Amino acid sequence: MVVDCVLTSLDSQQCQSVTIIEYRVPAGRIDGDFLHKTLVVVTTACGFGGPQTSNVEKAYMKFRGHAYQMETCSFNKTNYDRSAFRVVRTAIPCSDELKRCRWEGGGIQDILTVANQAITNGRQRLEGGDANIAFNRYVILLPYGGHGCTWGGMGLTPGDTIWLPGRAFDRLGIVMQETLHNIGLLHGYGPDWRCGGNDVYPHCEYGDASTSMGIGDSCPSAPEQYRLGWSAPIADLNSANFPEDNRYRKYLLPATFTNDRNLIRIRPNWLGAAYTKNLYLALRQKGGGDWNLLEKYNNKVNVHTSSVPEDNADSALIDSSNTQPEIIATLAKNTAWTYGAARVAVRTGDFVDANNIEVFVCRFQSSSSDCRMP
Repeated sequence: MVVDCVLTSLDSQQCQSVTIIEYRVPAGRIDGDFLHKTLVVVTTACGFGGPQTSNVEKAYMKFRGHAYQMETCSFNKTNYDRSAFRVVRTAIPCSDELKRCRWEGGGIQDILTVANQAITNGRQRLEGGDANIAFNRYVILLPYGGHGCTWGGMGLTPGDTIWLPGRAFDRLGIVMQETLHNIGLLHGYGPDWRCGGNDVYPHCEYGDASTSMGIGDSCPSAPEQYRLGWSAPIADLNSANFPEDNRYRKYLLPATFTNDRNLIRIRPNWLGAAYTKNLYLALRQKGGGDWNLLEKYNNKVNVHTSSVPEDNADSALIDSSNTQPEIIATLAKNTAWTYGAARVAVRTGDFVDANNIEVFVCRFQSSSSDCRMP
């Protein structure tokens, strides 16, 4: 499918609505161990130009650019091949859709035609050995102009192509999100004003500002990192190893940017038919690929849910529906919180050092007040 985010304004990264143009492609892998060989095609059409190729290359390859953030967030599991990264400029035929910068309804074939034209023409601009590079990712920068061009980006999910308005080439969150659409991730969920008029309305698509898969500029959230294979749990709790004994278990949880064993995953399979969500706990801090993490998530244990059975499937496979990862709480140090739906209590303790926090989890029978500290 192609996922189209419609922005609230030309200068905003926030989506006021989402248009999904269905386009079935063969099921692929959500495989975070990937080497991007990328051709970026800056297109011109209808009298409209685009950004300078040198500026586009800089946006990808500079310190804290797109490549740096992807590689740092993934602990170098997903990388950009510098020897196979090229930016070219080419003209493509004008069309009414390009003038409006809108592809609506069943317009998937039209936007694919634009990509095919851009890739074909772009390859013809490559010289020497560059013409023989086996690219596996294509970024189509559409021309400036077009009064209807208020969307942030589109990407095949899964696939090998993303489309960006020419002015969005340096937007960290947009480029990360569309690139991860290609790998297989969909959007993050959370509270957001577009869904309910306030900041506590739950389950809004794009509502998670802690991740680039929502409306943030930072690394993916804990369930997204896990699904990509970028992160692994320090504890993966379920009925077999997490008894209902009203006793807290203590863990030392590192900040996600420090290493790839950085989350607690709780699978409440003791709920039987009521078991619909997994729970993720992760300490987020400003560092690594999260250098511009929003302050409301910084130095806090971020709590997410992720839908089952999808989240329990082989994390290397794309499932028929989204896991819909959703942020439901942020816990500062020395905070108590209860997830009543699964009879799980969580307490945060103090920071042991700058990048590690004590976390206590308990599975209770009747009330979280029955939980005893170790």
